[in-house]
Parts: sequence; C-alpha cells; structure tokens
Amino acid sequence: MNIISIVVSKFLNSKIYLFVILLSVLSSCRSTKELMVTDLSSNSNNTELKKMSTSRLMRNVRNNESYYETYGAKKALIDFNYKGNKNAISASFKSKKDSVIIITAQKGIFPVGKLLATEDTIIVVNVLGRETIHANFEKVEKVIGVTVSLEKLENIFSGNPFTLQEDIKGRILRKYKSYTEGGYYVLSSIKNNTTKREKNNKRKKKIVVKKDFKVYAGNNRIEERLYFEPTHFKLKKVVYKNLDTHVSTNINIDKYVNIDNSFFPSVVTISSFKNSTPIFNMRIRLFKIWKDKESSFKFSVPTSYTNKVLK
Repeated sequence: MNIISIVVSKFLNSKIYLFVILLSVLSSCRSTKELMVTDLSSNSNNTELKKMSTSRLMRNVRNNESYYETYGAKKALIDFNYKGNKNAISASFKSKKDSVIIITAQKGIFPVGKLLATEDTIIVVNVLGRETIHANFEKVEKVIGVTVSLEKLENIFSGNPFTLQEDIKGRILRKYKSYTEGGYYVLSSIKNNTTKREKNNKRKKKIVVKKDFKVYAGNNRIEERLYFEPTHFKLKKVVYKNLDTHVSTNINIDKYVNIDNSFFPSVVTISSFKNSTPIFNMRIRLFKIWKDKESSFKFSVPTSYTNKVLK
C-alpha cells in the first residue's frame, strides 16, 4: 500500500471523515450564466447602521432568501486542519431541494468515498476500506456534537439563516436580540437582563428581570450569533459558543456568487477553538457550478462492501 493510500485509509477510519464529508456541502450556488464573485462586505461606507428590530431584520432577511430546485458543483476543493494535521480533498456534489444530497470525494486522482443524505438516511461509502456506513442525522449529532438535518444543510449552503434548534418558520429566531456590530446586523440568542419596577407594600421596588434565551446542545448551553451584511441581508457569519465546554465554532461565508440578483455562498470557512487554542479549520471553494438542470440522483453501493451501522 503506498503512502497516499495509508494516509487516506487512516483519514477514512476516523470520525473526522464523516464530519468533513458532511461539511463539504456547507457552500453552494446556482448558475445559468457567468458568475460574479463578491465578498458582500459589511458597511463599506463606514456610516453608523440604524438600529433595527428583530422582526424587521428577519423580514428583510426572509425577503432576500435564495431558492433552487436542483443544483450542483462539478468540483469543490476542501482544505482542512485538525489539531495540526493538514489534509485536502476534492469533491463534487448535487442536490435536489428537500429531497437528497449526493457527494463524491477523492484524494488527488484516487476516489475515496461518497455520501447520500436524505431526511432520514445517511449512507457513507468508504471506497478504500470497501465498507458502507449507515446512519441518520440523530446518530451523526452524537458523533460531531452539532445538531444537523437535511433542512439545516440546505439553509447553510444556500446562505439562508439557520439555528441549531428546530425553527419552524423562523419562530425561534424571532425571539433573538437584534443589534449592530462591526458593520453587520446581528441576531443573538442571549438577551441582556432588563429591569422593571413593581409595587411592594405600597412602595415601588426595582427588580431585575432575566431575559436570557440560550440554545442547548444536549445539556450544554450554547450562545448563538448570526451576522448579516446590511445591503442584501445575506448571512456572513455564524458563531456558536459553548458556555460549558468553552469551545467556539465559527462559520464564515467569505464570498458569494451573484446569479440574477440573488446571492449564494461560494467560499466558506469553518473553524473551531477551545478558549484560544485552534482545534479545527476547514476552507471550502466551489467551481464549475450549475443550477436547475436535469440530473440523475441514482446512488449505488457495491454488494461486496462490508455494511456497518454508526452507533
């Protein structure tokens, strides 16, 4: 077995493989013509942003959401660094809205695996290990420690807002606090404490009213912040801060593509830290992308491969 096969085999047998191949769909775009890449910067005029209520900010965000039926990228380059171990893979993927995502990955010229994700099924094919891993999003959550679903993945790679919680029609996000920071509009899951006065024995008394609204991942408290650029109200960054383990994860959408005056992510960086020590970093870049064209979504698994179930 050559050195490339050994490295790839070790990579495939680690939990980080499942994490990487899932996150390799964390950026996308759609195109029927030449794409214009933009960084959708923050407030470029350096003028102070006007305060905006949560309901108004969410209304602007929803009015600028991106939609598609099918889309894909013939090539995605994924560079990652896990605790100092650097590696890179390339991939291609395609997706049908609310139905299925298919990813094919390779290391250099060597195919290393592919993935099928639907609402209730995940299948990972390890080509070098000649095995197939069966799972669902609930089991994946136990492995990577992040709540994930097909809908959340679709929202991430279309640049639409999302939260770790189940958020039907944005009801959870509407409870978040809205403010401005660094030229962006921000939604935060933690609100500041407020005060009010209440009558007590014919005397008004000032008391503190707690309005903290935290996200939970298992028993851990999570602070969640979403940053939106002020022109098109597209998602630029998501920050997760675990208040119990002190691990923070940032998802930055570095660049978007402009298709028919709609914007879709094309470059995404994901990084994780404990206190100030880096744990994980991934950069994803997409090339040769397409949107709303006929494509086969058949997915086959060799019958000779060993079947495993993620526990």
